[in-house]
Amino acid sequence: MVTDQFVVLLFAVAVAVAVAIKDPPVEPRFRDWKDSRPDMILLIASRYSLQISYSMSSIFLLDLMKRFRLAYGRADRSELLAVTSHDFEWHQHMSDSVDDSPNGHVLKGIDELLEELTRRGKQWQQTSYQGMQERVAGDDLLVQTFTISGIDSGTPFHAKVVDLYPVRNKLIIRKDTYWKYVR
Repeated sequence: MVTDQFVVLLFAVAVAVAVAIKDPPVEPRFRDWKDSRPDMILLIASRYSLQISYSMSSIFLLDLMKRFRLAYGRADRSELLAVTSHDFEWHQHMSDSVDDSPNGHVLKGIDELLEELTRRGKQWQQTSYQGMQERVAGDDLLVQTFTISGIDSGTPFHAKVVDLYPVRNKLIIRKDTYWKYVR
C-alpha cells in the first residue's frame, strides 16, 4: 500500500527530475526498454492524481519483463522459474506436427522452454534481434515487439514478432508468440 509520505516523496523526486531535464514529455513514450523508467517518473509528475498506482504497477511489470528477457537470453533456469508461474506455457507461432495445428506447438514449463532454446542454439545461425520494444497493456499484459532474422537449418528467415505475456499473481503465465514473415 502506498502511504501519503511515500507519494509526496515520489512526487518531489519526479518534479526534480522533470526540472533537471527541462523538457519532459507530456505522455509516456516507451521507445526502448532501457529508457522506460525516466518516462514513468515524468508521467507520475505530470499526472500526479490517480496515476500513482498505475505507474507503480507499470514499473513492476516492465521490471518483470526485463528479468524474464535477461533470464531467457542466458537460459537461466532459476531466474525463469522465479518470474513465471508453475503452469507456464509457451504457445509458439508454428508447429511441425499436425497434432498442434492450427494453433502452433505448446511448450509446457521452463524445462521445455530451455529445450527449445537449446535446439535453436544448435540449428540457428546469424540470429539478429532488432527494434525491441516492451510495453504494458492494461493491468496484466506485457507486449514485446521486435524483428528477428537468421538462418534456421540452412534456410534464411526474417520475421516481425509480437509476444504477449499475460501476468497473474505477479508472475508471467504464458508466452504467446506471433510471427509475420517478411520476404
